[in-house]
Amino acid sequence: MINAETRAQIRQWFFAEHWKIGTIAQALRIHPDTVRHAIESDRFNRAQTLRACVTDPYLPLYQANLGSASAPASHAHLPDDPGPRLRGQCHPVTSCCGHLAPPPPGTLSAIA
Repeated sequence: MINAETRAQIRQWFFAEHWKIGTIAQALRIHPDTVRHAIESDRFNRAQTLRACVTDPYLPLYQANLGSASAPASHAHLPDDPGPRLRGQCHPVTSCCGHLAPPPPGTLSAIA
């Protein structure tokens, strides 16, 4: 237990001078939980209640549609193997990140 003067000093440093809890605890050589108790941090550090999601009313509809739907079809312009896309070769001239892709094998490069 701490006395009223120490409690007042803790509250002064925390609220008026914006010291951190650890700094106050180190300066007074007390445990940080004692400082938290003195400033009553549990009053302003409460867990927030969970709000309902905007899409919650539509959840049964999503589940019904996903349960009856088949696997999505792949795009016609993309190969089934994701390897080339992961290597940045999804377009013959430029890669996905905008850098020039390496020339195809068997062709002359412009820099050679």
